[in-house]
Amino acid sequence: MTKEVKKTVLRTVETHNLIDKDMHIVLGLSGGADSLCLFHLLDDLSKGENFNLKIYPVHINHQLRPVDADKDQAFVEMTCREMGYRCESFIFDCNKIAKDEGLTSEEAGRKVRYEAFRAVANTIEKSGISKERIVIAVAQNANDQAETILFRILRGTGIDGLSGIHFWRYDEAGYRVIRPLLEVSREDIEAYCEKHGLKPCVDKTNAEPFYTRNKIRLNLLPNLAENFNPNIYETLIRLGESAALDRSFLEEETEKLFNKIKIEEDSRVYDGVFNKVLEIHIKPLEKVHQALIFRVYNRALREIGLYENVTLSHIKEIEKLRLSEKPSAEISLVSGYGAFRSYGKLVFFRREKAVSLEERKAQWKMRRLGRADFEAYKKEAVEKEIVYGAFSLREIEDVNRLEIRSREKGDLISLKGGRKKLQDLFVDMKVPKKLREDCLVLALGNRVLWVLPSEIFTNSQNRLKGRFSIDFKVDEEKENDILVLERV
Repeated sequence: MTKEVKKTVLRTVETHNLIDKDMHIVLGLSGGADSLCLFHLLDDLSKGENFNLKIYPVHINHQLRPVDADKDQAFVEMTCREMGYRCESFIFDCNKIAKDEGLTSEEAGRKVRYEAFRAVANTIEKSGISKERIVIAVAQNANDQAETILFRILRGTGIDGLSGIHFWRYDEAGYRVIRPLLEVSREDIEAYCEKHGLKPCVDKTNAEPFYTRNKIRLNLLPNLAENFNPNIYETLIRLGESAALDRSFLEEETEKLFNKIKIEEDSRVYDGVFNKVLEIHIKPLEKVHQALIFRVYNRALREIGLYENVTLSHIKEIEKLRLSEKPSAEISLVSGYGAFRSYGKLVFFRREKAVSLEERKAQWKMRRLGRADFEAYKKEAVEKEIVYGAFSLREIEDVNRLEIRSREKGDLISLKGGRKKLQDLFVDMKVPKKLREDCLVLALGNRVLWVLPSEIFTNSQNRLKGRFSIDFKVDEEKENDILVLERV
């Protein structure tokens, strides 16, 4: 049986390209049968010429079982020492984290585990190992796969959920998370541990039907096996395999469509406004099946960093944006992520921290110059690439009334064609409604002297120069004093 376990793991590793030679493996080691079995197998593989692995055991003490958790930590650290490894242990108060962040204790535990794994992987990378040579190994098994699929069915899921746990994935930092035991049953893992004299820790809470997953494992699955299908585990796993094939095909088609409609050259327009931005063209989606459209939305959100907590209702809200007759409709999703429609595009964004108006105003400095000084200043501005605007003081009775601010209702700017509402100018300039509050102006009451240059504008001239009012244009032959506003 133990030979079969090793053979199965090697087949999984080869089929799904999980581990290559000379890899550095961050191993989640709880001390339970699954992780202890995986540790023993990886240690065995590391000594062979075919792999030559470096293993970094990581233990998480969640403090959910105060006495037993400390015993588990001590056991794992001792086991690592006996096998010639240094264990890196992390201690988290998961009950407090769950309370502070509005999570269940299970969710908090998963969050801190992967944060710890990433921290160790990052340390390895900083030592000079390329990210491609680092993986994070966790010990989910075939029983976990079946239980996860049934759990998702009970909650309501689509094809992706039915495909179950994947053999590997990328985490938020770009490290691969691998699951070499995913085709090995829990019974075979326990037999392997017994054969090799491994004495795993026993988490007593696993035998208590308090959590939903425990109820599925302890109550529902045995009932289904006894009364409906004695091979329920195998049946669920086959369902997962079938769904995974469909998912793989749909993902390939999604990637083709996504790459076709993704806009790359204009993403700089939003630099400094959002932390992450991705745009897609709307028109090519008009004749595409909704199944692919929904996957494109998920793909776009993953591209800007949103991997979890995206629900079908979120996706349907994005679809309403696409179909909306409002050219600047917008929605908020979760954790600072959102989307808005802008002139034939859908814009997906993440905005963690907006730069305050005061911080943005502080980037500009006002000064008065005489005619001769202004001539010298212009030459200096060209040499040093200073962004500035120059204004006649003839129309300005009180310089102290000038202010740099965002737009206000009733703002007007004088252009060659006559006076225009600032609102209408932004429409002409195709500034998305979502971004108009981020445009700064130099104003005297409701008279706009200058729409300051910004990366928000799509037109390169507007990005570099902004838009000026003709009412305050400098006539250098008549001016004695000139007002200059420059970016510092």
